[in-house]
Amino acid sequence: MSRGIALDLWLGNLIGIIGTVLGTLSLLAISAAQYFSYDGILLGISWISLWYFPHCLIHYIIGTIVGIKFTGYWLGRSSIRHLPYRILKIIGQLMPVLIIRIDHDHSISSPRWGWILMYTGGAVTSMILPLVVSVMSFMKVDLILAVLAFGAALVNIAFTAYFSPIVGDISRALAIRR
Repeated sequence: MSRGIALDLWLGNLIGIIGTVLGTLSLLAISAAQYFSYDGILLGISWISLWYFPHCLIHYIIGTIVGIKFTGYWLGRSSIRHLPYRILKIIGQLMPVLIIRIDHDHSISSPRWGWILMYTGGAVTSMILPLVVSVMSFMKVDLILAVLAFGAALVNIAFTAYFSPIVGDISRALAIRR
């Protein structure tokens, strides 16, 4: 079980869909909460859910459109565990991530640009959606919560922009040589 727990393709997609819906509904429910603490909880659920769950769904959607085939998912560990920073190694070991499994044998005819789009789509989605949640939060929650969410979104963008070309999806896109 070095790779993680194997999940069927439909189950991984269902997890992604449910998580994305949860994040969206949490964002929509914020203004109905009317209490600072509930707003913060809903904002956190929305931010984290829309950062985490759509990532693999976007890989799947783009990949399917460009002819890449998938066999399922792994529930495994983040690739940030390979970075040389102790705290990131610990986080990478502890934080479970959905990893979509590509059927390389049946995806040979997919164009190079399709692979690049498929790989970068997840990283871009994980940067943009938390930023959207954060910007929308300025209209829905107290200023301090909105500023915290926005700051977290900027840190997320900087982190992903720096580390993804090293060990993440963008490194996979950059490695395509066909």
